[in-house]
Amino acid sequence: WANANETVSALEAVPALWEAIDVTHIHTNPSLPEDQSRLYTADVIVSLHGGHLGNLVFSSNALVVEGCPSRKYSGEQWYYWTEIALGHLFQPVRMVPDTEREGRFLADPKPIVSSIASLLDIATTDANSMETV
Repeated sequence: WANANETVSALEAVPALWEAIDVTHIHTNPSLPEDQSRLYTADVIVSLHGGHLGNLVFSSNALVVEGCPSRKYSGEQWYYWTEIALGHLFQPVRMVPDTEREGRFLADPKPIVSSIASLLDIATTDANSMETV
C-alpha cells in the first residue's frame, strides 16, 4: 500500500511493540529461500488483501492484519479456511483509495498498531496524542 512506511514507523515508535516483534518491511514477495523462510515464520504479517496471501499456506499460527480495500473483503470471508487449517488469526483493517496515485491504497497506521498491540496483549501509548491505545 502507498503509505506502508508510515505503518512501519508507527510500529517502531512503540517501544513495547518493537521489543516484542521484529519489524521488517518487505516491498515485494521474496525470491531467496532465506527471505521466504523469515516471512513464513513471522508471528505477525501486515499485508494488503491479494492473491499473494495464498502463500500463507507455508506459515502457521500467525496474526495476519489484512488491509481490505472495501467492506466486502474480510479475513473471515476469504481466508477463514487458513484460520482453521493453519491457526492464523485474521484482523481486517479498512483501506481507502489513494487519490494521488491511481491503483494504490492508504491505511491509517493507528488501527494496525492497535490491532497488533491488542492481540499481543501489549499496552501501548500513541506517540502523537500520548493516549493509551
